[in-house]
Amino acid sequence: MDKSLEARYLALYRECFPEDSEKCTEIMFGKLNACPLVYISEKGEMLSALRLVPKKLFYANSVTEIPHVVGLGTPVKYRHKGYAAALLKKTFALCREKGFPFITLYPFSHDFYRNFSFATVSYDYPRVAHTDVTADVNDLIEIYDAFHENLDYGFVRKKEDFDFYKAIASADGKDFFFTADGGYLSPDEYLPASFFTGSAEGVMARIVNLPAALALTKASLPFPIKVTDRFCSENNLVFSLDKGKIIPSDGFELELDIADLTSACFGKNDLLRPYFPEKKGYLADKY
Repeated sequence: MDKSLEARYLALYRECFPEDSEKCTEIMFGKLNACPLVYISEKGEMLSALRLVPKKLFYANSVTEIPHVVGLGTPVKYRHKGYAAALLKKTFALCREKGFPFITLYPFSHDFYRNFSFATVSYDYPRVAHTDVTADVNDLIEIYDAFHENLDYGFVRKKEDFDFYKAIASADGKDFFFTADGGYLSPDEYLPASFFTGSAEGVMARIVNLPAALALTKASLPFPIKVTDRFCSENNLVFSLDKGKIIPSDGFELELDIADLTSACFGKNDLLRPYFPEKKGYLADKY
């Protein structure tokens, strides 16, 4: 990537995330510099930018790549002028073109991202006391894989992912510890040994490519629907759904925002639950 772009984004990141230590930022950029940068600029000045970190989502017995938004920021002097909205719209279009079904993020504000039709699809667990025993990377992989064994969706994590999370924690003098229930606790995450529903809002998701997302669900509807998407016009469709396949329709019986349908895809929408069953899942990643 153009080194001047990297330098501008680093300056933007430091302005928007001053709570991150220099060491933490250095480790973050070791990863982020390899990820696609989406930005809006004018006269050489970066007005808003984000990184798209590739994640592997296992969903309904298959694994698909999706982008995870990290480090979205706008300089203080350019905030409240619509640049973040324009950036997100540009991002949705790029992701749709690449055929990604969903885009995810861990929000600084759930209400902010609800304005862009993101839906909460994962809930964080209450934090618990930990033991004094630290967990190494192999321990973390084993617990994480066992936790996800009976879930319907989640992020795939490999050794390099946990190496990165451990390095980020270490940069702030922290670590991963075992918990009394056989799970682990990190500065950002508590993963219990067995699945239960958390209470605090966590990761949000959004459909960016409607046909690709619905194909993953293999769901059917007994009536046609109309889907509206203010930020991605290609998702404005009227259709019937047969085993995940979209069939164009002239009329509809129910109108849904793209956020409602995203929620349904992850089993979180009561209105469509007879057709999109409740799913057990957990999307934990912040980076």
